[in-house]
Amino acid sequence: MEDSTSPDSSPFVIDASGNVGIGTTASGAKLQVVETNAGSITTPVYLQNDSSTAGTQVGIALSATTQGAVANNRFAGIYAELSGAGQNGNSLLFKTNASGGSPTEYMRITNTGNVGIGTTLPTEKLHVVDAVGNTNYVATIENKTL
Repeated sequence: MEDSTSPDSSPFVIDASGNVGIGTTASGAKLQVVETNAGSITTPVYLQNDSSTAGTQVGIALSATTQGAVANNRFAGIYAELSGAGQNGNSLLFKTNASGGSPTEYMRITNTGNVGIGTTLPTEKLHVVDAVGNTNYVATIENKTL
């Protein structure tokens, strides 16, 4: 670890304003991770829940409030979920919540590429369910020239 006043070859820097840079000595945010590998797909950040149990999740929580965001479940999140027991692929889940309480999954992309909105078990490339049973439209698709 080093500070930005005397940089060397340390793997990360914490500058005077508290910004953390990994792979950079000049972080422009609270956390900036830089990996330079031209022409390649990189994974500079890797989160893992070390379990082989189906339904296990790991994710990132995002909050725009100071009201005990994570402790009070006031956040939206993107999660990976182990789809089956063992190592049978992952689904990508999108969760939000209205006012406290546990975040609710509203969209998922399965390990087979199906997208579900309002369902955790999409059976088609796009599967939309109005779980409330409203007679309103479930989807609107428009083609407009602006």
